[in-house]
Amino acid sequence: PEALKYAALSLKQDIDIVMEALKKDGNSLQFAGDILRKDRNIVLAAIRKTPEALKFAEPPLNQDHELLIVAGLFDEGHDINNKEVLIVLSTRFSLAKESSPTATQFALLLKENLFIQK
Repeated sequence: PEALKYAALSLKQDIDIVMEALKKDGNSLQFAGDILRKDRNIVLAAIRKTPEALKFAEPPLNQDHELLIVAGLFDEGHDINNKEVLIVLSTRFSLAKESSPTATQFALLLKENLFIQK
């Protein structure tokens, strides 16, 4: 993501330049122009490469149900009305711009835990 970090503003707003950067590291999204961080296709490309990059998307995309599923932070079959849910992973915490990638990676690992899945 360092290359895009130091790029001129015009390059940070260029969809082709940003897409190339995202192919290498989805976290490059943090240095893309504001308009591109609101673009669903740009955000999708970023999280397919690096799921925790969702934290750099602009609202409301950073909490978008479908994008959370693609990032692996929300189960597609999850019943949001199920009153027996015992654990709720805080995607808002793990996707805060200030959080480390470890918070999101931890949330993803928790989902894989057999005890939690029961």
